[in-house]
Amino acid sequence: MFNPILGELVARERFKDFIREAEQNQLANAVLARQPAHRFELTAALSDLLLTVRNLFKALAHAD
Repeated sequence: MFNPILGELVARERFKDFIREAEQNQLANAVLARQPAHRFELTAALSDLLLTVRNLFKALAHAD
């Protein structure tokens, strides 16, 4: 025997679970998408720092 009220409650809970899972996947994808960008920013910053240090040493070497 099928209870329509119980069926509706089960369907609502399944829908809520589906929405929660979709939100978690969206948040996880957003975090994963940001990671390479942070690595690139760090690499670019280190590269700029190394270029600055190299230019500083070049300037000091030519000053003597």
